[in-house]
Amino acid sequence: DEIFVFDREFRKLRSIRSPYLKLCHEICIAGDRLYLTSTRFDSILVCDLATGRFVAAYCLKLDAERRIQFRAYDPEGPDGPALADTTHINNVRVEDDVIYVGGLHMNRLIAIRDGQASAHARLPRLTHNARPFRGGVLANFTGADCIAWFDLDGAVRSTIAVPRYAPEQMTHTDLPADFARQAF
Repeated sequence: DEIFVFDREFRKLRSIRSPYLKLCHEICIAGDRLYLTSTRFDSILVCDLATGRFVAAYCLKLDAERRIQFRAYDPEGPDGPALADTTHINNVRVEDDVIYVGGLHMNRLIAIRDGQASAHARLPRLTHNARPFRGGVLANFTGADCIAWFDLDGAVRSTIAVPRYAPEQMTHTDLPADFARQAF
């Protein structure tokens, strides 16, 4: 729920907070901007690294018909979204000034260009870490326990299985099931 800034010796220098940052799953740095997922607010936040201020925010929320509703909002203002987690945004990637956003319940990779959102590609549910790749999308297809390369219509081009290990090879097996699982 906050960004910690460390020096090279890993000493904490400061932290940066936003009232709209909750349950951050992933970050991406592009130029002098830090892009963060704010899963509990169905949002992507943009922080200017030079000033430490949030400069943009985008909400992608599912409506009652399970359509994605998009809006930009002031990340330092009072009119941001309510807590919800309808799309379960879990990744953000920036390439060529386009913000790509994926989420567990979105069924697509969204592209945000010039403050407007559009579907970049279809994806099956239960994907993480989706990003454009060779004319399609590369993603951790956690619903099928593999890394998958999809075409823009969501069809699988190829997969790489995530390895599984025998229980005797596992360490840290005392983790709760909702923290980690085999092949995730």
